[in-house]
Amino acid sequence: MNIIKDIHAQLSTEIILILSSILIITLISAEMTLDYENKITIKTQQILNTTRNTILTKI
Repeated sequence: MNIIKDIHAQLSTEIILILSSILIITLISAEMTLDYENKITIKTQQILNTTRNTILTKI
């Protein structure tokens, strides 16, 4: 009877470790995606500002 309880406990622990690993990978991916998105937004704003200023100086 103890062997069956130990097997269930080990399976539960392994499932928790697998789910935790998936969660960590997801969080790291989300952080990287947000970082790239912020960089793209900043570059786009710089381009738009430069273009606007160039157009205004030509007028």
